[in-house]
Amino acid sequence: MTTFEENGEHSMKTHEEINETVVKFSCPYCEKVYSSDCNLQIHVDKMHMQKSKLQCGVCGSIWKYPSALKVHMESHSTEKIHKCSLCDAAYTSSGSLFAHSKTHKPKGHTCSICGMSFTQRGHLKHHLLQHTDQKDHQCTVCKKDFRDKGNLTVHMRIHEGRRDYECHICGRAFVVKAYLKNHLKMHQDTITP
Repeated sequence: MTTFEENGEHSMKTHEEINETVVKFSCPYCEKVYSSDCNLQIHVDKMHMQKSKLQCGVCGSIWKYPSALKVHMESHSTEKIHKCSLCDAAYTSSGSLFAHSKTHKPKGHTCSICGMSFTQRGHLKHHLLQHTDQKDHQCTVCKKDFRDKGNLTVHMRIHEGRRDYECHICGRAFVVKAYLKNHLKMHQDTITP
């Protein structure tokens, strides 16, 4: 029987030969090397993506992933390229089309107070806040109260001086995208005879 010492050199050489044939995935940001693409992606996401921020060239918002920035860029477009296959609706973003597609599903969530129906339980839950005076979210600047956190977040833009949604026709800026869309309708009314 041979011992490790006797085969040590042979074993080490075989180990090196095996490692030479293994495909290696090198990190583009540092010198780390991984045996699988999956492990490399985990490393890049954990170690580099949080440090490497992607900035929107239109509004300056920061994004962690290129795919998220790409989806965000759709929000600045006015071209409705995402069309519903079940009706004539069209949207500037794939996310809006996805949300719209749920309107074609049966509305299985009904408000027990007013009878209004929703396709998603979360929408019903948000709607139920309208039937209560409960406002659990307060602005730290002006002390105004809000029913949900989303409305408080939008409200805080006023105090921050942020008006992220600008009209490409007259330059007027708005805190909320819906306000800009409503404003753009005013321009359509003045342009069309």
